[in-house]
This record gives sequence, C-alpha cells and structure tokens, in this order.
Amino acid sequence: MYQKTMKAFLLPTSYVAYDLETSDYFPKGEIIEFGAVKVEDGHVTGEFSELCALNGRINPKASETNHITDDMLAEKRSLSEVFIDFCEFIGQLPLVGFNNQRFDDLFIAREAERAGTRNPVDNGSHDAMLMHGRATLASCCDEYGIVNDEAHRALSDARATRLLYDAIHLQWSMESTDVRDITAEVMGDELAGELVCFTGSTDFYPKRACQTLGLAHGATLSNGVTKKVTLLVNLEGRVSGKVTKANQYGIRVIEGREFLEMIGYPTDKPVRYDVLQTGTWFSSLGEETMLMVKRELGLPISKPLVYYRRSGSKTVMHENRFGVTVPINEDIIDTIPVLDVRVVDTCDDCGMVTLEAVLDGEGVPFRVLAPYLADMQKGKEHYLATMNGSESEE
Repeated sequence: MYQKTMKAFLLPTSYVAYDLETSDYFPKGEIIEFGAVKVEDGHVTGEFSELCALNGRINPKASETNHITDDMLAEKRSLSEVFIDFCEFIGQLPLVGFNNQRFDDLFIAREAERAGTRNPVDNGSHDAMLMHGRATLASCCDEYGIVNDEAHRALSDARATRLLYDAIHLQWSMESTDVRDITAEVMGDELAGELVCFTGSTDFYPKRACQTLGLAHGATLSNGVTKKVTLLVNLEGRVSGKVTKANQYGIRVIEGREFLEMIGYPTDKPVRYDVLQTGTWFSSLGEETMLMVKRELGLPISKPLVYYRRSGSKTVMHENRFGVTVPINEDIIDTIPVLDVRVVDTCDDCGMVTLEAVLDGEGVPFRVLAPYLADMQKGKEHYLATMNGSESEE
C-alpha cells in the first residue's frame, strides 16, 4: 500500500504502462488482449497492442465491458506466442497499471509460469489505483482531465494509465519536501556554501517553497540536522526536535523572515517559488514544467484549453478539486481554442494570478485562482466577486 504522499524520486520515469483484457475473472479467465506503452526517461518510445486467440468462449459480461467478441479473436495468434513478444517489449522495465497488483499481474505471473520464462512483474510493479486511492480508472481520468476514447480496450486504457501515473508522479514531486525531489533554476548565490535544513511549515512559509527558494539562491539542502549542516531555518518558530539538535551541535538557527531577508525576498507576502515568470509563454516551457503550471492552476492536464465567448454578464462558476477554474456563462456563444498562455501579472494578496491567452493572434486576459497560495477561501471569495462584477465583461 502506498503512502498518501510518497517520495517522488522513488518512482521510475522509465517503465511500461500496460493493461489486459480478459475473457473472465482470474483464475477462470484468459488474456485476450494486450496493450502497453513504453516510457523511457519520461518520453513515450513505443506501443504494443494485440488480440490473441482463445480456447473457449468469452464470458458475456466481459464482452459487454470490453466489446471484444469471439469472432474478433478468430485467426489470431495464440496467447503463448503473443505473451513472448509482450515480454520482449517490456524487457527489464518495471510495470505500471491500474488495479494491476490485484488483477493483471496475476495473469502475467501465470503466463510466465506456463511459458517457463521470467515473470515481468519481478521488474517492479506500480499500481496507479493504489497510488491515487480511487476505485476506477474512469473517475481518475475525469479528475485529471485525461481523455480515454476507448475505455476498456487494452491499449487505450494503457495510454490513460500512463497519463494518470505521470500526473500522480508530478503531483507527488510538487508536494514532496524530500530534498531529492527539489529542483530549481539559479536565481542568486546568497546562500552559496551553506548546507541548509528547514523545519516546520506554515501557510505563510510553506516548506517546499522555502526549500526551492533556498536551492535557487545557492544553498545545498539537507533533509535532517547533521553536524555538517551550517544553517537551520525554523519556519514555525517553535522548538522542534531539529531545533533542539541544531542547538546541541552549535548550528545557527534563523526564522522564516530572516531567511527571506538573506535572499532578498519580500517579507510581507506568502512565500511561493513560482515557475510562472511574468511574460513567459507556456509554449516556451519544457513539457514537465508546463504540466506543473497547469496542475498548480487547476487547468486540465491533457485536455486543450478553451476560452468561453460570452454574450451576457451573468457568470456561473465551474469548480473542481483545485478550486475555482474557468468561468462558464449560461449564454455561451462558442468556445475558442487557446493557442498559448503567458503570465501577465503575478498573484495578489488574494491568491490571484492574471494570465493572457492567445486566440488566433488576439490576446485575451483572464484571471484564475492560484490554489497553492495561502488563504484559499479569501482568494475564492474575491474571485467569485470580481467574476460576477464588472470584471466578468469581455
């Protein structure tokens, strides 16, 4: 079982996302379709998809779900032949699936035993259902904006599982405070030569954001207090175990405000390390950073962005798990694809950020809630007030 938030660096970036369609439940059923997507260093490098012959008939309930019929399997290669090719496709890469540890992996292990070959599950197996905690692939796809055009067909489900796994991996990377998950672009060298540890976390001084700022300003980060640590930043201002240990070792201890002063960061606003630099277009960002931006803003990860053209001023808000996202009017004329997005202005005290969307060469500014900032309720109320007022007019 996975922890609610796991250390992202432990998850592989090279793997095979796979799904099986079967004639019945285990152990009665047999594999009738393989679907897999190979990912190496975060990039898709190949796909595998094949139906295979079945000795017997498909359970009608299974056929109702996967829409595979007995006629579709006629003249197909045998399961043993397809399985050997499937194993060659996997190679030494770990597997990623959805409910695979309780279902698909069982079929794979049985076929490996029958064939007298090494079990691909021994490469490692990660279950996106257990990672996320929801029971169905469809509900997870809805949450992350993942389109699964042919649900319950092996290749389509494998593609959706790959996107889901990458989204969860990215989310864990953004939430983790393990220093092995922290990356940053260089912004200064004020902390060069310092081995810095952080303790505590508050809405004003979120630990991960402060860690990232420290790294961006030249510090080397440490998860714990050791005799090699040169600076401990106490973000909560209380005497924690790390503070006690630092005092025993004679390590300098400072509070959040002093840390911000050291790197020249404003001390009157909530801390955030923002990849959203003003004027930066989404298209100029790397794919991973762009996904992070969309994730933080509550925008669909895999669906294209659209702008809602309105004929009136009354606004009905659409909400998802990230908070308020795009405004939707009762009298929408049409939707226009968003070609690119950039930051016009960084967030204010209410947690708002102003973006500009390019629609066929025309820029249209709009505001969204930045859910990673402090005082979420205040930001949401401010957003609803402004979007239902004069600012909601085009």
